[in-house]
Amino acid sequence: MELKKFRDLRPEEIEVRVGNTIKDKNGNPKAFQLLLYKTSRTDMAILDETFGTFGWRNHFYQVKNTMVCSIEVYDEKTGQWINKDNGGDDDFTVEQVKAELSDSLKRAGSTLGIGRKLYTASKIYMVVDITENNTTKSYYQVKEIEYDETSITKLVVINKKTKEEVITYGVRNTSTNAQNNPKTTIGSGKGTIRPSEKDIIARFIAGLDADKLNMFIQWLDKTYHTTNYLDLSNEEGIMVVMKWKMK
Repeated sequence: MELKKFRDLRPEEIEVRVGNTIKDKNGNPKAFQLLLYKTSRTDMAILDETFGTFGWRNHFYQVKNTMVCSIEVYDEKTGQWINKDNGGDDDFTVEQVKAELSDSLKRAGSTLGIGRKLYTASKIYMVVDITENNTTKSYYQVKEIEYDETSITKLVVINKKTKEEVITYGVRNTSTNAQNNPKTTIGSGKGTIRPSEKDIIARFIAGLDADKLNMFIQWLDKTYHTTNYLDLSNEEGIMVVMKWKMK
């Protein structure tokens, strides 16, 4: 039995919010994370688009103190309803019930497959230095995004007000600004690196602070003329893992 597939989310359907603040050794804020997410309205719109207004339904129930949403979609081939359930966070102080309902619907939608590839953004270095224009109170948006079968392959995030590109992933950029700002991971992402080495390097990068990540990317650029480890060949990927003693 094969259910209909959901299309990938478009840039305008993806929200960007500020995550954790990164501090220097003196405890002063110096950078912050950006996180991608979708709203429950997007889930409902895509469900309507894929299955029709009357081709899906949902209901909510509670497990202990957790609100759970169950989304059911109708499979025309078998005449059966297929459901996926997931729970929302209860860590809300304003409009708690409404927020839990919305959060559980989004999570159930992800379980069903809507926007699931957004979770792969956690493997992309999405940290922005605090500047006059880019602060934790600024607003950001996705300008461009592309995917392969399982993950994000290209991502451009901009400052809504200044239109400055603050995250550029999977894009070859040879401008002076890009060369002087190596912490942004850029490149074509079309290397032949094996999935095993790719996953090892991704986990290694995720554990680095901003300074160590800059050091690693500068070394990558100097050694292999790319700032994106996805551009590496199979042999180069193995050498990087060995050189940096990644586990």
